[in-house]
Amino acid sequence: MPYGYSDQLADPDQLQSRHRVLFVEDGSSPVPGMYNDGTGGVMRDWNIPFRGKPSFRIDPLGNDAGTIGDPGSTPHLGGVIFKQRINNSFTDSVGFEGWVRFSSTNNSINVLTSVSIYNRDGANYHAGRLWLATTDTSRSMVLKYLDSAGTYQTIATIGDQENAGQHFYMPRDNDANRFDRAGQWSYFKLAVDFATNEYLYAKFNAVTYDLRGIALRDTVSTGAKAMHFSIEFSQYTTTRRYINVAHLMATEETG
Repeated sequence: MPYGYSDQLADPDQLQSRHRVLFVEDGSSPVPGMYNDGTGGVMRDWNIPFRGKPSFRIDPLGNDAGTIGDPGSTPHLGGVIFKQRINNSFTDSVGFEGWVRFSSTNNSINVLTSVSIYNRDGANYHAGRLWLATTDTSRSMVLKYLDSAGTYQTIATIGDQENAGQHFYMPRDNDANRFDRAGQWSYFKLAVDFATNEYLYAKFNAVTYDLRGIALRDTVSTGAKAMHFSIEFSQYTTTRRYINVAHLMATEETG
């Protein structure tokens, strides 16, 4: 079941009785266990802390990922892929959650932000992916999932809160000197069932969206047999932009 707000902000040990916590990346370690498997960089960011710990700045460093219309079926190597891997035998329902802030200016145009949970069996790739589409609607965000045919389908348009258009932290942005450290943080979660090869649910802020019965995306792949959790950020322009993420956590949803 999805967490309530009290659970989202709880210490991981407090959740053990309801969900097995697989890993937590909360910025407390000088060297994170997650790493960037793509282009650009990820840094612990003390300028934008969250819950008293540094967040992670996800920054393509101005690298243009090229002309791409959506996040695709697999994470785009032309942008940042901040990931962790865990071995799993396709027997569990798992979730990946965290907090995201669209920190810099320019995040309402020419960017792709996505969240992924996928696994490989040596022959095929099985993926659940969310697209946090901040470029579709002015001052809103469109939440989408990747369907079994490789097309992104709309879950909801989220316009009751600002997402990428306000309260920036970007010093020396054309001498505008944006120093809003508080910003606006949003909670996200994706959960999938690898035993049935289906989505379970998505969550954004306090709203849960039931995705049960929707098949994951399957494609041929002989890549490494491992379960992956990641958040990705690409830009298709050279104008600098970045996001921040915090308190990333993977859970086993069963039990």
